[in-house]
Amino acid sequence: MKRKEIEALLLLRERALTINELARSLKLSYYWTSAIARLLIKKGYARKDGKIGLTPTAKTALFIRLSRKYNLTTLLVDPHEEVLLILLDPLSLALIQKKTSLAHATTYKALNTLMQIGAIKKISGQYLVSDNELKNFLLILKEEKEIAGIETYATIIYSNYFKLKKVPIGTKAQGSLTAFSLFKNYGIEYYTTYDYYIHPEKKVSIEEILIHSLLCSETKIDIAMCAVFYVKNKAIIDNTKAKKIAKELGIFQLWSDLQNYVKNIPVKFSDKFPSWKEFVEKASLYGLQIYQPPPLKTYLDIFDKIGSALEKPLRIYVFGGQNMLMRGLKAATKDVDIIVENENDFKILNSTLRAIGYSPVAEITLEDKKLSPSGIYIAEKLPRLDVFTKTIAGAFTLTEDMKKRAEPRKYNKLIVGLLSPNDIFLLKAITDREGDIEDMSILARTSNLNWKNIFRTYMEEEKLTKRHFCFTILDNIEILQEKYDVKIPFHRKLVSHCTDATIIDAVSKGCKTVKEIKKLIDFPEHHIRNRINVLAKKGEIKKKIRKKKILLQPI
Repeated sequence: MKRKEIEALLLLRERALTINELARSLKLSYYWTSAIARLLIKKGYARKDGKIGLTPTAKTALFIRLSRKYNLTTLLVDPHEEVLLILLDPLSLALIQKKTSLAHATTYKALNTLMQIGAIKKISGQYLVSDNELKNFLLILKEEKEIAGIETYATIIYSNYFKLKKVPIGTKAQGSLTAFSLFKNYGIEYYTTYDYYIHPEKKVSIEEILIHSLLCSETKIDIAMCAVFYVKNKAIIDNTKAKKIAKELGIFQLWSDLQNYVKNIPVKFSDKFPSWKEFVEKASLYGLQIYQPPPLKTYLDIFDKIGSALEKPLRIYVFGGQNMLMRGLKAATKDVDIIVENENDFKILNSTLRAIGYSPVAEITLEDKKLSPSGIYIAEKLPRLDVFTKTIAGAFTLTEDMKKRAEPRKYNKLIVGLLSPNDIFLLKAITDREGDIEDMSILARTSNLNWKNIFRTYMEEEKLTKRHFCFTILDNIEILQEKYDVKIPFHRKLVSHCTDATIIDAVSKGCKTVKEIKKLIDFPEHHIRNRINVLAKKGEIKKKIRKKKILLQPI
């Protein structure tokens, strides 16, 4: 609210006033006071009956009670009200900035002020409203904002920078169809009693359709249909994009569970999902054949089987869930991730796998393509094997140091090197597959990780591959910190490195000002300016000041 709006309400708290009386007290012109009065009437705080007086509503009653506890010109003035409205649920400083788009300094100052007057509190790095009466007042304001401009027959499912809503099927509504309403466009006929819309209107991606459907799901059948949609279209769904959308909408765990559920791997929110049998039956109606994962014993015995079939010794390295399974850190995994040192070793492994009944998969999904495997192998009643040669996802090269850190295990002619927990953590941070965040959490809590070593290894890998995967790692560890309360010591270093990489790349492509770079990177402006100064001192970019304006040039 504007300060003068609050001051006007505080004056009206005592008695109704004419516009002239209100103008004199506010020390404003009649014109501006009339405008404020109209705005307060529109917001439902006031009414006009000869004089301007407060409306007898729950909102104004709470406003009056709050005015006896707080200085409301401090509590509710912009941007404090904007910050308060998103703190009905606990949020970190980074998420508050993202949701409000306020500058870092403005956000930090607002949070400090609100804590000083006792309106909010900070628990485990997250801020939330601490006063129940204030919370009730804010809930009313939030509901009013949500229903503003929305059809009376619509039900709001989500409201922030866009609105997700449902209306009785066949009823016209503003916005674009999404969620279950668009399943038919992707080969899944699912009839509901509602149409689902996103407002304002936009072109909706397949990833948005899936995540919006998860958010709109009210029954286990709805969730099952989301799973069917995912399996049917997995080859064209970008899991990285879907993860980002799920994170923004606050359903990252549900999205992660869905990915595990379709593999029959245990999920966190098991009460939201139907039985595996129901899912398999539902999928069969749409021509999808869902295979039961092979027994756990086959994962533990697979290397004995390969080792017995080899004609001469072979060394491979194992990472991912299979590595954690063999270390006793995990109860199940969806596949076996293997990396070999060279093309010759790959040929030997390839012929051995074919000899024991494996064959390459016919269709590789978008998610698998990103990892650039040399081969993906499947066989009936045996675990899936993902085989890489020297490099994974073009981002992680098997180095001599990694091989030295690996724990060797022998299975007849096969020598299996279990990559170290440090290297597994880093690989999971860059591969961005289902269950990765949870596995990173397990490793962080159980394996006494060497954080300096992990960060140093990533920087070495970046030099080797000449590719930046720091943004994927940053995204994953921020989810890890937020969802699992795991502190990652190199977080700040990584933020600075990501900023540096973006600045150098942007300047090389012609960006010359801080404003241009800010459009490309979701970091506070003061942080970008600090990193520009550091890069200029290191001689990685040129910085000039013209008419008090920073101009940047590549070296």
